[in-house]
Amino acid sequence: MGRALFYLKLTTDETEELEEFLEVKQLPLSPQQKRVRTRAQAVWYSAVKKWSVKEIAKYFKSGERSVWRWLKTYQQKGLNGLFDKSP
Repeated sequence: MGRALFYLKLTTDETEELEEFLEVKQLPLSPQQKRVRTRAQAVWYSAVKKWSVKEIAKYFKSGERSVWRWLKTYQQKGLNGLFDKSP
């Protein structure tokens, strides 16, 4: 039996903040910036495009557990939660 489909539900403000973040074009991106952008895109695909965790994981060539972790962290901490933790 598979997992139920799950999509994030964002407020209008959260959606706008995420889209503004994704619009910023700073090239070249550092490895950390690439990771944060990927995580932010995953959140956006879940909330706006209604992609499943499995679809997101396949698209980004990442594990489903990672995607679940990104979505959960975003729910708890917002956009700041997508950045790597400081050592």
